[in-house]
Amino acid sequence: MTTNGERSPASKVMDEAIESAIAEESPYPESSAFIDDGTPFTERQIGKALRDGYAAVVVAADGSTRIVRTRVVLAGRSQLSSATSAATTSGRTGCRRWL
Repeated sequence: MTTNGERSPASKVMDEAIESAIAEESPYPESSAFIDDGTPFTERQIGKALRDGYAAVVVAADGSTRIVRTRVVLAGRSQLSSATSAATTSGRTGCRRWL
């Protein structure tokens, strides 16, 4: 809820997603967290959703949405070692990829 008693954009989109899922027409992944954009906690909520295995549906004030997901990349031990040493020699200590 917002301070004036109206429902938040994420709450409205989540209700629409539930109705769409019942009709088996949802445009969102089955396990999604609906998060309002532009709040002080947006980034933290996205991170928590992704760590917990959910897709994050970020909802702007105008109701537009953006879906953020994680991608699991499996690599053999030698591939992982090569990637780690390449990142270390280039001066980078880690690598993140957001979709």
